[in-house]
Amino acid sequence: MVGISSSRGGPQLSENLTAQRDEAVMAPVVDDLLRLHPFCELPKSSGAMEHFGLMQCLSGIKFIGFDVYDTILSSSAIEPGHIEATPRRSDIPSVIAEAWRYCANSELPKGIDPDELWSDFKRIESEQKRSFVNRGETIWPEMDAIGIWGQLLAPHSEFFGQRTAWAKFAAVFELGRARFSLVPGVVDFLRRAKDSGMHLGIISNSQPYTPPILEKVFSRTVDAATSDGPPGGINMESFFPDAQTQLYSHRLSCEGRFVMKPTAALFRELHIRASASIAGLRPEEMLFVGNCQTNDGASATAGMKFAWCKVDPQRARSGVDAPLPDVEFSSYAQLALALGI
Repeated sequence: MVGISSSRGGPQLSENLTAQRDEAVMAPVVDDLLRLHPFCELPKSSGAMEHFGLMQCLSGIKFIGFDVYDTILSSSAIEPGHIEATPRRSDIPSVIAEAWRYCANSELPKGIDPDELWSDFKRIESEQKRSFVNRGETIWPEMDAIGIWGQLLAPHSEFFGQRTAWAKFAAVFELGRARFSLVPGVVDFLRRAKDSGMHLGIISNSQPYTPPILEKVFSRTVDAATSDGPPGGINMESFFPDAQTQLYSHRLSCEGRFVMKPTAALFRELHIRASASIAGLRPEEMLFVGNCQTNDGASATAGMKFAWCKVDPQRARSGVDAPLPDVEFSSYAQLALALGI
């Protein structure tokens, strides 16, 4: 573990070097598989002003932090009415067989039942979460996909004898069972915020495949309105140029334990890092945007404003005793209006 910064009066967050190696394995897999998908046209927000939630004018905001899943990045789903046109693939056994074929360069052995493999995955995931909760630890990062696949695949050491192979399988599986796109309206909002002089950052409860998928989905998205598209697509770095203000939970630990939202230390860390480029930045001059009232609303405990993203109402998660949002919105046009941009 490598120390990153020392929070003011708080514990130090450290960088997980294993996560770097996992990402290095997963990035070319993501690149290879998403290259097979056609370029996506940028989903457009209706810009409708109806169905306002809790709204107030947000003045003096200098920095905006974003959750990733269902805030910037949308994944296709089984549920009807989801904003993504392509349904999530529900044939998990076929996805497992395809991942095995891709990673092992051979067909799934007849003695392995993919339904049973998936059932074991879900069982281990549930046991892992209960174990972490019972020990009073934060779950990392909602599930340890690589570790679970490692337990299931390790007996087949001729194909999956090393962590690198487990990481590769986890990435292929995730890309097989989901189709990713950008949330409608988010690129236009990012452009408006950037043009207004606001700095942008990220805090995500992530897996090691999250950063490469996010970057690749940006680059595979065509914006006909601005001629952004092939061969490079939309450049994510143009909106998020500072790697120090992109906090992915799988990369971090705190006092030897994994750390993720709603841990307040992550939001305090984002404030410290953002202050390096914005002199005198106060927490109340920061806005955090996310779809989970509990996880993302914890930004309020660090003194930030909180905007509850309900662009996809089926993915907007409420929480008992969670902080109330300063703003809740069903289109990014509404958030832009609240910010006056």
